[in-house]
Amino acid sequence: MSKPTKKEQAAACSWLKAKVEEFLKEHKAVAGEHGYAHKLETVAGPLLVGVFEGWVACRFEDVEKAKRHFNVQRLFRHERFNPYSGKFNFQGFEASPDGLERLYLEFERDVGELLTKAR
Repeated sequence: MSKPTKKEQAAACSWLKAKVEEFLKEHKAVAGEHGYAHKLETVAGPLLVGVFEGWVACRFEDVEKAKRHFNVQRLFRHERFNPYSGKFNFQGFEASPDGLERLYLEFERDVGELLTKAR
């Protein structure tokens, strides 16, 4: 498989931004703060979310609440959570249509799990 062109990478990054923002709107995210564009209520506390070139930055506002949630729940994939900073980032995928689709699917699954349990 060949490396994606810059045009393909840019298109994939635009697609990712649109998909994440659609997800956040659907789940009633509000304006964020501290450099994050959005804030979403979850069972682990408020989650700040920002979409950047090929990755999604997330950070829990209340790190202690998030630590309690992840320790009690022993959630699958909780290794994404940094218990010191509260970061819960989605990164490390190639900036290609396939790579960023996988990144979005992980974002949708992991953040969706935190929303589902909030209901």
